Amino acid sequence: MMVRLLFFRSIPISCNSFFCFYKHVGFVEEYNQSMPDKSVVATVGSIFVSLSFTYSAQLIHFVTESNISTFVIKDKSMIYMDPTSDIGFKKLFANMAHKEIVISFLNSVLGRVEGRKIIDVVINDPNNFPDNRQAKTSIVDVRCTDQKGNQYIIEMQIDTQKHYALRAQYYSSIALSRQLAKKENYEELVPVIFIGVLNFTLFHSNPHYLSHHFILDSKTYTRELAHLEFHFIELEKFKKEVDENSPIIDKWVYFLKHATTLQAVPNSLKNPEIKDAFDVLERANWSVAELEAYDRYLDERRSYAGKIQYAEEQKALEIANNLLLLNNLDIRTIAQITGLTVEQVEELKNKKT
Repeated sequence: MMVRLLFFRSIPISCNSFFCFYKHVGFVEEYNQSMPDKSVVATVGSIFVSLSFTYSAQLIHFVTESNISTFVIKDKSMIYMDPTSDIGFKKLFANMAHKEIVISFLNSVLGRVEGRKIIDVVINDPNNFPDNRQAKTSIVDVRCTDQKGNQYIIEMQIDTQKHYALRAQYYSSIALSRQLAKKENYEELVPVIFIGVLNFTLFHSNPHYLSHHFILDSKTYTRELAHLEFHFIELEKFKKEVDENSPIIDKWVYFLKHATTLQAVPNSLKNPEIKDAFDVLERANWSVAELEAYDRYLDERRSYAGKIQYAEEQKALEIANNLLLLNNLDIRTIAQITGLTVEQVEELKNKKT
């Protein structure tokens, strides 16, 4: 029969020859061969490699289509890439080949019912995939337009930003103001709908993970100013488990928060659009260039976290030093106040004597 082997990224497989697969190596090989019991032989150029399929470290998926058998070998450490990463977020929500994903997500966030649902979108910049070699921010956004011309800004914010609510209003206002050319009339303006997905808590007095913000009359609560609206998903607040009967918005937020921890699509998340989203995030479906961009993103995040940690430690040392000058607090209390270890405070004290 025809056998196709697909190898993806760094796969710690052992071979009975000198050939090894390294990080970001990916290829497809086909050959006509009767299947041995526990191994197959693939031709790679002029090199013959015998691979055993009995490794506990691998997830081996077998699919039969007519006379073709496909083996997909993947590293179990991470099956699905992070949907909140810059490239993951763009692949999900700025992908015209999978626009049903963003349509479903928008309808679920906005609570659209039949007759009011978004049925089509155009991604305004579908090729705007981030390059972390130049990245200076933890913000990534997707802009799209629905069948009525309404504009949507979907933004992923990783790091805490003190004035994020002000920023959302500012950029939404810019998007609204830029709709008109010099000779166009105000009635040609269309609503701008902002959706922020946040990896931190923005509204501390509101316990709900999803909040909706409109401009309303303070007495009648009517909405006459309808061209700006804001919706925020605060991932930190989402503590739910989901099942097949959970609201679609809960399923989307669970997906965003937990996709990287899953080894397969759970039954509770097998809605067509969410299952499609899992396929988009599956590491085996990413190109070498995308995987390298993802690695650069992770490196950027680690570097940023390291800088924050260093800055916080230096600030704690400064506070501890000032407290030592007061001469009325013991070392253990200063350690508790600053978050430093007792040993760090002792070392700081010894330097002063």
